[in-house]
Amino acid sequence: MTEEVLRVNVEELYESAAAYLDIICGLQRKGKMAARSRQLAEEIKNELFNGTQLEVLMQRFGRDEIEPEGFNFAGQRIACSSLKTVSRQHILAGYAVLLRSPMPDISQLPVSKMYLADSWETSLVDAGRDYLRPWLLERETERLGQELYISDTLAPGMAGMPSDCIRSFFGFMDGSRVGVSLTRSGMMNPVKSFVGIYLLLDRQEVIRTANCGECASQGKTCAYCKDFAQRHFGGDFEPELQRADKTLLGQWRS
Repeated sequence: MTEEVLRVNVEELYESAAAYLDIICGLQRKGKMAARSRQLAEEIKNELFNGTQLEVLMQRFGRDEIEPEGFNFAGQRIACSSLKTVSRQHILAGYAVLLRSPMPDISQLPVSKMYLADSWETSLVDAGRDYLRPWLLERETERLGQELYISDTLAPGMAGMPSDCIRSFFGFMDGSRVGVSLTRSGMMNPVKSFVGIYLLLDRQEVIRTANCGECASQGKTCAYCKDFAQRHFGGDFEPELQRADKTLLGQWRS
């Protein structure tokens, strides 16, 4: 598999990243405190992230690297139980990707700014995933000359892929090309970096990527669960979550 590097200016990611930041930090709320936090977040973005890049290391692979319940990249096996729900014949190719977060030095910042800078970093990586998915789809549609579909990211801790398989990705990807290293404990440095896999298919398939059943929050404290509930069940969602957590999560998982 041949590696290549894509570099994306963070300015292209700001709109999508801001939406993630609103959810993480609760900036969609009304009031003076939220307004001040939004202003501070904008200042931090301009101070720390303008002019930086999100770097993406990519490896394209074919059907031969796909096994019934996982992947085999040059002897590095990565389990992914969600593959059991997809007909292998409909998977044409895929990409293993490593996104390096645009990590500034935030160690000297006051705590209030450090939190927002850290949240921007998370949001920019998520926005980078959103950017990469249609970019790959357009590129491969042109390459193969047919209508394609692309999966959500299959990643450690998601889609039945073990959280500790990050080390396996570094067994066949050269993270140093984008400045990402692996610590002794198996964590990435910069810590907010991301590894995962996209699948390209010749028909649309539903691949479950969330492991909500293993989440300790069970919809009560997770900001993403609450944002989903607010958008789909209305503004007065807290009592509903308290009365019918299992019902709401069941609808999300279905």
